[in-house]
Amino acid sequence: MAFLAFCFLMGLIAKTSWDFISNDKERRKLIEEYRLKPLSHLFLLVWMVFSVMFFIGIFVPVFGELEITDSGWQVWKVGIIGTFGCWVFTWFVDIDKIDQAP
Repeated sequence: MAFLAFCFLMGLIAKTSWDFISNDKERRKLIEEYRLKPLSHLFLLVWMVFSVMFFIGIFVPVFGELEITDSGWQVWKVGIIGTFGCWVFTWFVDIDKIDQAP
């Protein structure tokens, strides 16, 4: 099941990247969406980075066993803590309303 989630995440990233590079209309649409809600998109980008760190750290042990600092934290450990931290953050904060001024 985790492998299917990993494949879906990689496919989503690849498709969005390809559309951004190859399709001018899609590029303008994505840039406009980012301009309207920069904090929401930044949060989702961080969440995706943590998810990729976790999944690649699990499925590619050579990468996952790398220590990020001298503290001994490995890539997959940082990825899982960040992924679940972002998930818990969504319980308390509506991501779509982050960009609205109070």
